[in-house]
Amino acid sequence: KQKGRPIGEKGAGGTDRETKNGNGLRTQLGEHIIRAMTKLLEKAVEAARTLPPAMQDDIARIMLELSGRSEEVAALSLHDEAAVLRSREAASRGEFATEAEIQKLWAKHGL
Repeated sequence: KQKGRPIGEKGAGGTDRETKNGNGLRTQLGEHIIRAMTKLLEKAVEAARTLPPAMQDDIARIMLELSGRSEEVAALSLHDEAAVLRSREAASRGEFATEAEIQKLWAKHGL
């Protein structure tokens, strides 16, 4: 039996009815989807809104990583983005490192 005080119904049979659980979070019966954040998280998000975009993105990446929903591996600098673009262009022209060049690179880094 779902605990909580009904807030409103959203469909036949009450299966999509929202409730307010003991933590003050809104959830949807049957799917258990959180509809609101804790007051501390709301306060943190509000503070983040005042920060520059780059800092907001850093906070967003951390939150996604902590929630297990991170899809982004790393943010690239402009220098790194340019290097990736140059590499893709070289690959499209069929320009690849030779086996000897790869061995030399590995030796340089102790691999």
